[in-house]
Amino acid sequence: MTARRGKSGSDKSICAGRAPRDGLPSGFETEVKFATSPEGLQQAFLSPRLGGGLAARTQTLRSIYFDTAQCCLFRQGIVLRLRKSAGTPPVMTLKMPAIGHAGPFRRNETEVRSISMAPNLELFDSNLARHLRHLTGGRPLEAQFETRVTRRTRQLEFDGAAVEVAFDEGKIVTTSGAQLAICEVELELKSGESGKLFDLASRAAADLPLRIDIASKSEKGFRLRSGEASSAMKAKAVELKNSATFDQLIASILVGSLTHFAANWTPLLESDAAEPIHQLRVSLRRLRSAFKIFAWSLKCQDFVDLRAEAKRIATALGEARALDAWREDAASGPMTNRSRPEGFNALMARTQQRRAAAYDDARILIQDTAATLFVLRLQTLIVRQAWRGGLATSDAVKLTRSARGFAIEALDKLLVRVRKRDRKLQSRSDEERHALRIALKDLRYGIEFFAGLFGHPRQVADYLSRLGALQDILGAHNDAVSSAKLLRDLSRGCGPEIAHAVGYFEGWQARGIPVTDQALDRAWKASKPFWH
Repeated sequence: MTARRGKSGSDKSICAGRAPRDGLPSGFETEVKFATSPEGLQQAFLSPRLGGGLAARTQTLRSIYFDTAQCCLFRQGIVLRLRKSAGTPPVMTLKMPAIGHAGPFRRNETEVRSISMAPNLELFDSNLARHLRHLTGGRPLEAQFETRVTRRTRQLEFDGAAVEVAFDEGKIVTTSGAQLAICEVELELKSGESGKLFDLASRAAADLPLRIDIASKSEKGFRLRSGEASSAMKAKAVELKNSATFDQLIASILVGSLTHFAANWTPLLESDAAEPIHQLRVSLRRLRSAFKIFAWSLKCQDFVDLRAEAKRIATALGEARALDAWREDAASGPMTNRSRPEGFNALMARTQQRRAAAYDDARILIQDTAATLFVLRLQTLIVRQAWRGGLATSDAVKLTRSARGFAIEALDKLLVRVRKRDRKLQSRSDEERHALRIALKDLRYGIEFFAGLFGHPRQVADYLSRLGALQDILGAHNDAVSSAKLLRDLSRGCGPEIAHAVGYFEGWQARGIPVTDQALDRAWKASKPFWH
């Protein structure tokens, strides 16, 4: 690793006046950002891994972020910033979501020089300026917040790639005076293969107290301004053209799963809401299903290893989710009954204490080095398309086949797995019902992955509705089984009042089982698969 001077080879440009006249952003920003403590920041600065001992440039940066009063740009994922450092003219920057298989580490970026710290959209390409005016509806752009950061940077050569390492310490300040401390290490690719950036990031994370931080300074600033915690994100539809190949399908699904998982870290860290934990587990289940489906056609060790790690993380988050599910059941059932036992309130209080501890454990898990390395390894798999490596010529041809053809075969296989398990449902054991539930989830995720390839939204929605009905019934039964184990653990060593409350809840759940059993056979009606 060596120091690198200047910024030649950067894949983004700063233009004196206007952006390139194609109406598109002038480049991409590929960056890994870590959160750390002031002590961790200094440790990282001195670490040989990140060029410790090499010369660094120190700047004091003041950045003002602009938007309309209604935050019209930010709501579209667009950030407009003006930045000033001593001895240089201001730079106006526009950041937009990247298109395609970008994942959470890449954004479109356009930068132009400005004569003042006031935004002037006319400095951008005319088509881009027109698009921004349309998004703002002609409303005035106002300062929303600013960042004041002391930045130390080094230019490094790492295994043939040029990487800028920035060590940032400072604060975000809103127009109302609210403040949030910033302590970050950023690794930005300037030239070379992007996989090298993630290799360097992985090694740094393994050696130093650094945690992946997906939330940008702008996201943090807008949340600080609004006073709202970040909200959980559900999975987004996989967008594919009918001409897509199996290779492109793999990349699209993995990018979507990674984005879904990473987007719910911050909501978990910032609130006690139940949805972020739920979405984290959903994202990991979807990822595991995807790896399982791909492995039917491709042998890739990364698929095996990452699937196992996804299961480990999901299992570790399981207690927090189980407590949330139990609280939801209790709130909609026994807690609505005025004749519930007196010990029920004590049981709920004990549950809340256990939930708080489980959420603390979940946050520790997400901030652990292993979770950061999981994200970076998955991103490395995607950018390098490592599933191609080591394939024999006969197997490599599989990647060029149509995504639609693969999807049809995969959905057929997933449906067969369900059909083998859905016979004589009322006589099935708890374990057999759980196996059916997993098979249904795999089929559901497969349909969600591939739905865009078939163009039958109503038929897809109807099919998913049928699956959802059976999943809900089996889920209720599974929750009853899980709750029984959880409540036995919660009530261990407690007095008779809580034991009575546990028995009351188990009786309440058991009352509904015959009803759900009768509904099992009605919920799943044979229908022609929409994919044929």
